[in-house]
Amino acid sequence: MVNTDKINELINCISTCDKDSYIEKIKFLSLTKKDFEGKINFSEKKYTRTCLAKNNGFELILLAWTKGQKTPIHNHDGKECFVFALDGDFEEVCYTLDSQSQKMKKENASILKKGELAYTEENEKEFHSIENLSEGNALSIHLYRKPIESCLVYDEQSEEIASKNLSFDFE
Repeated sequence: MVNTDKINELINCISTCDKDSYIEKIKFLSLTKKDFEGKINFSEKKYTRTCLAKNNGFELILLAWTKGQKTPIHNHDGKECFVFALDGDFEEVCYTLDSQSQKMKKENASILKKGELAYTEENEKEFHSIENLSEGNALSIHLYRKPIESCLVYDEQSEEIASKNLSFDFE
C-alpha cells in the first residue's frame, strides 16, 4: 500500500520549500520501494512513468525500470530536475550539443547508487541519458520544478534531434 503520509509530506515540501529543503526532506523521509506499493508498474518493453503529483509548479514522477532499460538522450526543456535512486543503481551520462555540428558531445558519466540524488540545472542545451545498471528491477523518483510537456530527444543512429511530447503511463 502506498505510504500516503510520506508522499504527502514530500509533496507539501516541494510545494512550499526551496530546493535545499527538498533535498533534505527526501533524505529525511528515508523513502523505500514499500512506500510506493500499488504505484509500481514494470514493463519489459520500456521503463514506465507514473505521475505521483502534478500542478503548475512541479511534477513528481515514479519511474520503474527493468534490467538494462535506458532513456534516450534528452533534455528537460530548460526545467530543473532532481532524480532520486529509490531502488537500484543507475548511470547518468551527460552531453552537450555542439551548436555548429549539431552532434552530441559526451561530457561525463556518473553512477547514481540507491539512496543518492542527482540534479540537473535549468539549461536547454544540457542533455543526458539514464540507464538501470541493476541486475534486476529498479525505481527512481523524478521531480521537475516545472512540469515538462515536451523535450528534445537525440537519435543516436540518425544523429537528429526531434521534439517529443511527454505523457504518463500511469496516474
